[in-house]
Amino acid sequence: MHLKTIELGGFKSFADRTVLTFGEGITAIVGPNGCGKTNITDAIKWVLGEQSAKSLRGTKMEDVIFSGTASRKQTSVSEITLTFDNSKNVLPIDYSEVCVTRRLFRTGESEYLLNKTPVRLRDIKDLFLDTGIGMGSYSIMEQGKIDFILQSKPEERRYIFEEVAGVSKYKSKREEALRKLEKVGQDMLRLNDILSELESQKNKLDSQARKARQYQKYLDELKNYEVNSLVQKYQQVKEINSAKLKELTDINEKLSHISIEIDKLDAKYSELKITLTAKEDELISKRTEANKIDSSIAILNERILSAQTTKKENLTRNKEAQQEIQQGQIDRINYEKGLSAAKKELEEAEIVVSSAKKILAEKTERKNKLNSEITKANSDIENLRQLIFKTATELSELHNRKTSINLFLKEINYRMEKLKNQERETLTKKAEQEKIAGELKEKITVINLTLEEKKKKIENLTTKINQLRSEIEKNRNELLSKKLLGAQFDAQAEAMNRNSNYELHSKIKEAFNGRVLGTVSDLITVADDNVSVVQSALGEKSDYIICDTENTATEIIKWLKNGNYGWADFLIMSEIEKMPISTSNVFSGKKISDLINCEPKFRKIMDFLLDDATLKNENIYSRGLISGGTLLPENRLRGSLETSAEINRLKNETAIINGEIGKLTESIKNEQEEITSTGTELDKTAVSVDAGKNELMKIMTELTSAEESLKTSVNYLSILSAEYENLNNQKIKKESESIEINDRISKSASQENSVKTGFAQLTSHIKKLQAELESQERDFTDIQIDFSVKSSQMENIKEKIKTADTTLQLTSAKIEKSKKWLKESAEKIAAMEKIISDSTAEINKIVVSKDTADDLLKNIEKERDEIKNAITELENNLRTHRTQQNILQDETRTLERAVSSTSSDIRQIETRIKEEKGITIEDALNSYKEVAMEQNEIEKLKKKIETLGAVNLAAPEEYEALEQRYNFLTKQKEDLEKAREDLHNAINKINITTRQNFQKTFTIVRENFRKIFNQLFEGGEADLLLTDEGNLLETGIDIIAQPPGKKLQHISLLSGGEKTLTAIAILFAIYLLKPAPFCILDEIDGQLDEANVLRFTRMLREFAETSQFFVITHNKRTMESANVLYGVSMEELGISKIISVHLEGEEKREESLSRM
Repeated sequence: MHLKTIELGGFKSFADRTVLTFGEGITAIVGPNGCGKTNITDAIKWVLGEQSAKSLRGTKMEDVIFSGTASRKQTSVSEITLTFDNSKNVLPIDYSEVCVTRRLFRTGESEYLLNKTPVRLRDIKDLFLDTGIGMGSYSIMEQGKIDFILQSKPEERRYIFEEVAGVSKYKSKREEALRKLEKVGQDMLRLNDILSELESQKNKLDSQARKARQYQKYLDELKNYEVNSLVQKYQQVKEINSAKLKELTDINEKLSHISIEIDKLDAKYSELKITLTAKEDELISKRTEANKIDSSIAILNERILSAQTTKKENLTRNKEAQQEIQQGQIDRINYEKGLSAAKKELEEAEIVVSSAKKILAEKTERKNKLNSEITKANSDIENLRQLIFKTATELSELHNRKTSINLFLKEINYRMEKLKNQERETLTKKAEQEKIAGELKEKITVINLTLEEKKKKIENLTTKINQLRSEIEKNRNELLSKKLLGAQFDAQAEAMNRNSNYELHSKIKEAFNGRVLGTVSDLITVADDNVSVVQSALGEKSDYIICDTENTATEIIKWLKNGNYGWADFLIMSEIEKMPISTSNVFSGKKISDLINCEPKFRKIMDFLLDDATLKNENIYSRGLISGGTLLPENRLRGSLETSAEINRLKNETAIINGEIGKLTESIKNEQEEITSTGTELDKTAVSVDAGKNELMKIMTELTSAEESLKTSVNYLSILSAEYENLNNQKIKKESESIEINDRISKSASQENSVKTGFAQLTSHIKKLQAELESQERDFTDIQIDFSVKSSQMENIKEKIKTADTTLQLTSAKIEKSKKWLKESAEKIAAMEKIISDSTAEINKIVVSKDTADDLLKNIEKERDEIKNAITELENNLRTHRTQQNILQDETRTLERAVSSTSSDIRQIETRIKEEKGITIEDALNSYKEVAMEQNEIEKLKKKIETLGAVNLAAPEEYEALEQRYNFLTKQKEDLEKAREDLHNAINKINITTRQNFQKTFTIVRENFRKIFNQLFEGGEADLLLTDEGNLLETGIDIIAQPPGKKLQHISLLSGGEKTLTAIAILFAIYLLKPAPFCILDEIDGQLDEANVLRFTRMLREFAETSQFFVITHNKRTMESANVLYGVSMEELGISKIISVHLEGEEKREESLSRM
């Protein structure tokens, strides 16, 4: 894809329609400052959607419309059109050529067009997304954009990289999704508020609806009776109404038949009318065609007349041109003679002037020589004058310095004596400070030894406390563990009681105390190893309750039923005692009953329950049933016997744990007391240590002060010694300098006398030279006047020759022009004769077609008249039928009034039933016909209705409507929540894609930037850095550059040219990855020197192989690299004009540039 043309009209200084056509390669746009070059850049930015007037170098958008000049009026509209070649389908639109237009009217209206179709600004932006040529993209590089790239914040700089990475469209979608998400959030808040309010209304309406339904129920019962009388009356009126309706129906059938006939006639009438209209339209069309034929004949006649007039004018002009040629040839002969005479006169004048010139040169040479000698002498005398002044000044300075040195030596002697006295005092003070410091150090040593002993004691006590605390913590953990275990056992026991029938059995025992002996599991004991065997053998029988008599069992069962307490099985002691128990074993093995211990009186019950159950090889045998295998704990239900055994075991475990808890509690108490006593001793020792530390700190402070004083004294002595040495060196130096100044004073005085003598001699020589120069100047002036007169005469002759030569050329040109006109005139005459011939032939053809058209017109007019006669006949027939229709309609109206009256009565009854009773007449006829009610019951119903008070009869409907709305809004809320989730997912996907694309693009552009920077600067290093690598969605980008021979530094510290080259390096680094179809470079080479410009243009030509480049420049080297030059000028003040030059090859390029 590339930009083919830019069409400007009324934009800024381009008042007239201007078209710039672009090919591939580099196009340079040149011209003086202020001629409107950058307006081309502004035009491209504007049509791509720029909305900032400031960015377009204006204050308001109206400034882009041509505002007029002294000689031109302002335009009312500004229009720009960009035409792109889209043959490779880079733009997402099915056109091989895409035209983008923007118009702005002075009234403020603006419009965008895409291939001449109106579109929105958003459509234009979307079209160019991720192509590199959108508004603000990297394809437009101006000086302001360079400043933006280099000086903007890192976060703002990432915009260019986003455009390259192709994430602009994702960012646009993300922003749109965020806007939608925010809107969804607001909708959710609003919806929640509405739902909350509806819920409140719903609760209120619910109670009102229930009351209204009760009211309606009473009312329905009442109205059943009252409606009967109205129904009876309704039926009577209905019968009358039906009779009238039947009569009306018969008449309507007749009326319908006539209406059908009328409709048929109307349809035929309409059809004829349409046919008539069509014929009249055809007649008008044919008349129009005939008029066009007449018009064509008139136009052709006009063309013949015009051609004849042109032919006549050209014949007349031919005669005039032949006369001009004859006269011009005569004039040319006369001018050639005059030119020859003037050239001869010029040769004579040149000989005279040459002689005068030679004499003048000799005089000029002598005069110049004298001037040179005088100038040199004046220069020498000025040098001597300066030397005299310098010598006098130097003498004055030397005397002043000598006086200053003497005063300085006197001051130094005084200060040296003072320093000696200060040194003696400081030495005495230093000795005293050393003695105090020694005493303080001895005290510190004693205190440190005492503190070390106490610190060791504190460490031992602290260790002991930590050990005790560890022991307490260990015991506490163990205590907590035991308590938790005990609680666990209690919970398990309680759960077992709760899961078994323990509570039910307890209630029965409590209610029937003494009459219930207990459950089977309560009355037996079994060894732990045999519990599971006995439980398996007993099964649910272990929960059986043993009663003394059957009456007791019956009474308990009744009690269970009345109280709904549950189910229980009972064993009757008195009944079992009567039963014979078998003692024989069906199966061999050990009897299960032998594994049970119980009181003798219960032994028979146990034998009865277990009967002949035996245990052999871990299997239980009982009357044809064998039980065995492995029963997993999770699948086995505990019986009451096992539950009791387990509860007893848990109680024993809990008792053991409680004993251990008591021991641990006592141990913890003892350890805590020991910690308390040790802590007291530790506190006392710590207080003693703190006191020692305070004393040590105080002495240390005194020692520090003493050492600081001593150090100050030592430093002061060193300073005094150094200052004394410095003063002594200055004294020696100044004494040496004083001797040197005395020598220089003597020499300067001698030199001053010598220079004064030379100055007097040179002044005398200058006076002689000036006298000779005045004489030479007088002679030179006379010769120069003579030379000027002769030269003027020669110039007049030359001008005369030039005029004659010009006149001769003009005459020749005039003759050639007349000859050329004769040739062109002959061609025009031939052309006019052809036009006359062709037009005459065409008129003959048209006349034939005109006769045909006239015949066709007559036929159409005849057909139209026939249709009009048929319409008249049909109208008469229609009038007859309509008269019959009116008679029947009068009869119908009479019957309708009768029907209307009865219908009114019916409606009144229906209305009354509906309004007073709230039902339709159909419901009244179907449902209330046979209903009857006593008067006292009616009165009761009325009283109930009055008791209800004010009732909102609309409440049920309102409640239902509110319920529907509530459900609808709830569904909407669910939809919004789903939409919010979808938006979050979409944003997450966009963020992932954006991060990946940005990371990939940044890495490639970064590497490209390093390489191109090195090429442009012929060395050095540069880098692009992310300010926040962990946040690729928002991170900024920093630019670091190190030109050859400089330190690595931020770009803000670079020179203007270095900054420009760095920005160019970034642009080309981007183009290596994603070249835009075209790029505009607006005077970015302004700050580059020639060497940098050559490197820039070399690289520009490389990139021009893949992209178009438009370069606005003043630099000739940049112009040399261009394939096409567009010159922008202002021939008319305030109006930009375009001149184009296509450069093919180096020679033509150099030639074009030399003329600019």
